[in-house]
Amino acid sequence: MMGARNETSGGDLVDAHRAELPRIYELRSLLRHPQSPNAYFQNFDLSLSDYPVKLKHFRDLEADLRGLDPAAWDHLKSRVAPLFEIRDAQRGWQAAFDLLNQAKAYKHLRNAGAIDIQFVPESQVAGQKTPDLEAVLGGQRLLCEVKTINVSDVEAKARVGGDARGVQGTLPQAFFTKVSASLRVAAQQMDAFRPHEPAHKLAYVILNFDDNLNEYVDRYRPQLEAFVANPGVPGIEIVFDFKPAFYSASL
Repeated sequence: MMGARNETSGGDLVDAHRAELPRIYELRSLLRHPQSPNAYFQNFDLSLSDYPVKLKHFRDLEADLRGLDPAAWDHLKSRVAPLFEIRDAQRGWQAAFDLLNQAKAYKHLRNAGAIDIQFVPESQVAGQKTPDLEAVLGGQRLLCEVKTINVSDVEAKARVGGDARGVQGTLPQAFFTKVSASLRVAAQQMDAFRPHEPAHKLAYVILNFDDNLNEYVDRYRPQLEAFVANPGVPGIEIVFDFKPAFYSASL
Protein backbone atom coordinates (compact mmCIF):
# COMPACT_ATOMS: atom_id res chain seq x y z
CA MET A 1 0.00 0.00 0.00
CA MET A 2 2.84 2.40 0.79
CA GLY A 3 4.30 1.90 -2.69
CA ALA A 4 0.92 2.50 -4.33
CA ARG A 5 0.48 5.78 -2.45
CA ASN A 6 3.94 6.97 -3.45
CA GLU A 7 3.23 6.15 -7.10
CA THR A 8 -0.02 8.08 -6.95
CA SER A 9 1.75 10.99 -5.30
CA GLY A 10 4.36 10.99 -8.06
CA GLY A 11 1.64 11.03 -10.70
CA ASP A 12 -0.02 13.96 -8.97
CA LEU A 13 3.27 15.86 -9.05
CA VAL A 14 3.66 15.22 -12.77
CA ASP A 15 0.13 16.46 -13.41
CA ALA A 16 0.86 19.52 -11.29
CA HIS A 17 4.01 20.27 -13.29
CA ARG A 18 2.14 19.93 -16.57
CA ALA A 19 -0.58 22.29 -15.35
CA GLU A 20 1.96 24.79 -14.06
CA LEU A 21 4.25 24.70 -17.12
CA PRO A 22 1.93 24.26 -20.11
CA ARG A 23 4.14 25.95 -22.69
CA ILE A 24 7.25 24.11 -21.53
CA TYR A 25 5.43 20.78 -21.90
CA GLU A 26 4.01 21.88 -25.25
CA LEU A 27 7.55 22.54 -26.38
CA ARG A 28 8.65 19.12 -25.17
CA SER A 29 5.85 17.48 -27.17
CA LEU A 30 7.31 18.94 -30.39
CA LEU A 31 10.54 16.93 -30.17
CA ARG A 32 10.64 14.37 -32.96
CA HIS A 33 13.05 12.03 -31.18
CA PRO A 34 12.51 12.64 -27.46
CA GLN A 35 14.29 9.44 -26.44
CA SER A 36 17.49 10.33 -28.26
CA PRO A 37 20.46 10.78 -25.92
CA ASN A 38 20.96 14.17 -27.55
CA ALA A 39 17.43 15.32 -26.68
CA TYR A 40 16.64 17.54 -23.74
CA PHE A 41 13.79 16.80 -21.29
CA GLN A 42 15.11 13.33 -20.35
CA ASN A 43 13.47 12.32 -17.02
CA PHE A 44 12.10 15.83 -16.93
CA ASP A 45 9.15 15.14 -14.62
CA LEU A 46 11.28 13.48 -11.95
CA SER A 47 14.02 16.09 -12.16
CA LEU A 48 11.52 18.90 -11.51
CA SER A 49 10.39 17.07 -8.39
CA ASP A 50 13.90 16.21 -7.22
CA TYR A 51 15.53 19.60 -7.87
CA PRO A 52 13.44 22.55 -6.62
CA VAL A 53 15.89 25.10 -8.05
CA LYS A 54 15.39 23.60 -11.52
CA LEU A 55 11.64 23.90 -11.06
CA LYS A 56 12.12 27.55 -10.10
CA HIS A 57 14.10 28.19 -13.29
CA PHE A 58 11.36 26.66 -15.43
CA ARG A 59 8.62 28.52 -13.60
CA ASP A 60 10.36 31.76 -14.47
CA LEU A 61 10.85 30.65 -18.07
CA GLU A 62 7.19 29.71 -18.32
CA ALA A 63 6.26 33.19 -17.10
CA ASP A 64 8.32 34.67 -19.93
CA LEU A 65 6.74 32.38 -22.51
CA ARG A 66 3.23 33.12 -21.29
CA GLY A 67 3.88 36.77 -22.13
CA LEU A 68 3.88 35.89 -25.84
CA ASP A 69 0.69 36.21 -27.82
CA PRO A 70 -0.37 33.05 -29.73
CA ALA A 71 1.26 34.09 -33.01
CA ALA A 72 4.54 34.97 -31.31
CA TRP A 73 4.52 31.69 -29.37
CA ASP A 74 3.88 29.67 -32.54
CA HIS A 75 6.82 31.41 -34.20
CA LEU A 76 9.24 30.89 -31.33
CA LYS A 77 8.38 27.30 -30.48
CA SER A 78 8.69 26.17 -34.09
CA ARG A 79 12.21 27.59 -34.24
CA VAL A 80 13.44 26.41 -30.86
CA ALA A 81 12.06 22.85 -30.71
CA PRO A 82 14.66 21.39 -33.14
CA LEU A 83 17.46 22.90 -31.05
CA PHE A 84 16.41 20.82 -28.05
CA GLU A 85 17.52 17.75 -30.00
CA ILE A 86 21.03 19.07 -30.62
CA ARG A 87 23.43 18.73 -27.72
CA ASP A 88 26.81 20.43 -27.62
CA ALA A 89 29.45 18.43 -25.77
CA GLN A 90 30.54 21.40 -23.68
CA ARG A 91 27.55 23.73 -23.57
CA GLY A 92 24.62 21.32 -23.78
CA TRP A 93 21.43 22.93 -25.12
CA GLN A 94 22.62 26.49 -24.69
CA ALA A 95 21.54 27.44 -28.23
CA ALA A 96 17.94 26.50 -27.45
CA PHE A 97 17.81 28.49 -24.24
CA ASP A 98 19.49 31.44 -25.95
CA LEU A 99 16.69 31.50 -28.50
CA LEU A 100 14.05 31.30 -25.77
CA ASN A 101 15.59 34.46 -24.32
CA GLN A 102 13.80 36.35 -27.07
CA ALA A 103 10.67 35.96 -24.95
CA LYS A 104 12.33 38.13 -22.28
CA ALA A 105 12.80 40.95 -24.77
CA TYR A 106 9.21 40.59 -26.00
CA LYS A 107 8.02 40.84 -22.39
CA HIS A 108 10.23 43.89 -21.82
CA LEU A 109 8.76 45.67 -24.85
CA ARG A 110 5.22 44.84 -23.79
CA ASN A 111 5.84 46.11 -20.24
CA ALA A 112 7.35 49.29 -21.68
CA GLY A 113 4.06 49.98 -23.47
CA ALA A 114 5.01 48.87 -26.99
CA ILE A 115 2.24 47.74 -29.33
CA ASP A 116 2.18 45.62 -32.49
CA ILE A 117 5.08 43.55 -31.17
CA GLN A 118 6.08 40.78 -33.54
CA PHE A 119 9.01 38.59 -34.40
CA VAL A 120 10.76 39.47 -37.63
CA PRO A 121 10.89 36.46 -40.00
CA GLU A 122 14.37 35.31 -40.89
CA SER A 123 15.58 36.57 -44.25
CA GLN A 124 15.51 34.12 -47.14
CA VAL A 125 18.53 35.88 -48.66
CA ALA A 126 21.77 34.07 -47.88
CA GLY A 127 23.94 36.02 -45.48
CA GLN A 128 21.32 38.69 -44.81
CA LYS A 129 20.56 39.18 -41.12
CA THR A 130 17.45 40.67 -39.55
CA PRO A 131 16.61 41.95 -36.06
CA ASP A 132 14.60 39.69 -33.80
CA LEU A 133 11.64 41.94 -33.02
CA GLU A 134 9.87 45.02 -34.25
CA ALA A 135 7.15 47.05 -32.56
CA VAL A 136 5.73 50.53 -32.12
CA LEU A 137 6.52 52.51 -28.98
CA GLY A 138 5.25 56.03 -28.38
CA GLY A 139 4.20 56.29 -31.99
CA GLN A 140 7.72 55.45 -33.17
CA ARG A 141 8.88 52.35 -34.99
CA LEU A 142 11.17 50.22 -32.82
CA LEU A 143 13.61 47.44 -33.69
CA CYS A 144 15.04 45.07 -31.13
CA GLU A 145 17.91 42.61 -31.37
CA VAL A 146 18.40 40.06 -28.59
CA LYS A 147 21.87 38.88 -27.65
CA THR A 148 22.94 36.45 -24.95
CA ILE A 149 26.42 36.65 -23.44
CA ASN A 150 27.26 33.24 -22.03
CA VAL A 151 30.00 32.01 -19.74
CA SER A 152 33.56 31.86 -21.02
CA ASP A 153 34.98 28.71 -22.56
CA VAL A 154 37.15 28.26 -19.47
CA GLU A 155 34.11 28.37 -17.19
CA ALA A 156 32.04 26.11 -19.45
CA LYS A 157 34.80 23.51 -19.45
CA ALA A 158 35.18 23.74 -15.67
CA ARG A 159 31.45 23.17 -15.12
CA VAL A 160 31.46 20.07 -17.30
CA GLY A 161 34.51 18.68 -15.54
CA GLY A 162 33.48 19.73 -12.05
CA ASP A 163 36.76 21.62 -11.65
CA ALA A 164 37.28 24.01 -8.76
CA ARG A 165 37.73 27.65 -9.71
CA GLY A 166 37.70 31.05 -8.08
CA VAL A 167 35.13 33.79 -8.60
CA GLN A 168 36.15 37.30 -9.60
CA GLY A 169 34.47 40.36 -8.16
CA THR A 170 35.48 42.38 -11.22
CA LEU A 171 34.32 41.63 -14.74
CA PRO A 172 37.37 41.02 -16.96
CA GLN A 173 38.11 43.05 -20.06
CA ALA A 174 37.47 39.93 -22.17
CA PHE A 175 33.85 40.04 -20.98
CA PHE A 176 33.35 43.61 -22.20
CA THR A 177 35.14 42.81 -25.44
CA LYS A 178 32.58 40.06 -26.03
CA VAL A 179 29.69 42.40 -25.18
CA SER A 180 31.02 45.10 -27.52
CA ALA A 181 31.34 42.63 -30.37
CA SER A 182 27.75 41.45 -29.86
CA LEU A 183 26.48 45.03 -29.79
CA ARG A 184 28.23 45.86 -33.05
CA VAL A 185 26.58 42.86 -34.69
CA ALA A 186 23.21 43.88 -33.24
CA ALA A 187 23.61 47.39 -34.62
CA GLN A 188 24.51 46.05 -38.05
CA GLN A 189 21.47 43.78 -38.12
CA MET A 190 19.11 46.61 -37.21
CA ASP A 191 20.77 49.12 -39.54
CA ALA A 192 20.41 46.74 -42.48
CA PHE A 193 16.69 46.13 -41.93
CA ARG A 194 14.63 48.62 -43.95
CA PRO A 195 17.45 51.18 -43.69
CA HIS A 196 15.41 54.03 -45.16
CA GLU A 197 12.72 53.79 -42.47
CA PRO A 198 13.65 55.61 -39.22
CA ALA A 199 13.44 53.51 -36.06
CA HIS A 200 14.51 53.47 -32.45
CA LYS A 201 17.03 50.65 -32.02
CA LEU A 202 17.31 48.59 -28.85
CA ALA A 203 19.76 45.83 -27.99
CA TYR A 204 18.39 43.56 -25.27
CA VAL A 205 21.36 41.71 -23.79
CA ILE A 206 21.04 38.76 -21.41
CA LEU A 207 24.18 38.31 -19.31
CA ASN A 208 25.28 34.96 -17.90
CA PHE A 209 28.35 35.56 -15.76
CA ASP A 210 31.10 33.09 -14.95
CA ASP A 211 30.02 33.71 -11.35
CA ASN A 212 27.56 30.81 -11.28
CA LEU A 213 25.65 32.05 -8.23
CA ASN A 214 25.76 35.72 -9.28
CA GLU A 215 27.36 36.31 -5.91
CA TYR A 216 29.01 39.55 -7.02
CA VAL A 217 26.16 41.10 -9.00
CA ASP A 218 26.17 44.24 -6.85
CA ARG A 219 29.84 44.74 -7.74
CA TYR A 220 29.12 44.20 -11.43
CA ARG A 221 26.32 46.79 -11.61
CA PRO A 222 28.49 49.94 -11.54
CA GLN A 223 30.85 48.38 -14.10
CA LEU A 224 27.91 47.69 -16.41
CA GLU A 225 26.49 51.18 -15.88
CA ALA A 226 29.83 52.72 -16.78
CA PHE A 227 29.95 50.61 -19.92
CA VAL A 228 26.44 51.63 -21.01
CA ALA A 229 27.42 55.29 -20.59
CA ASN A 230 30.12 54.82 -23.23
CA PRO A 231 29.57 51.58 -25.14
CA GLY A 232 31.38 52.59 -28.31
CA VAL A 233 28.35 51.58 -30.41
CA PRO A 234 26.35 54.74 -31.23
CA GLY A 235 22.68 54.95 -32.04
CA ILE A 236 21.26 52.09 -29.98
CA GLU A 237 19.69 51.77 -26.56
CA ILE A 238 21.12 48.98 -24.40
CA VAL A 239 19.16 46.98 -21.84
CA PHE A 240 21.03 44.45 -19.72
CA ASP A 241 19.13 41.52 -18.20
CA PHE A 242 20.74 39.33 -15.54
CA LYS A 243 19.63 37.26 -12.58
CA PRO A 244 19.81 38.56 -9.01
CA ALA A 245 22.45 37.48 -6.52
CA PHE A 246 22.29 33.83 -5.49
CA TYR A 247 19.38 33.16 -7.86
CA SER A 248 20.46 29.54 -8.44
CA ALA A 249 21.07 28.84 -4.77
CA SER A 250 17.76 29.78 -3.20
CA LEU A 251 14.04 29.30 -3.63
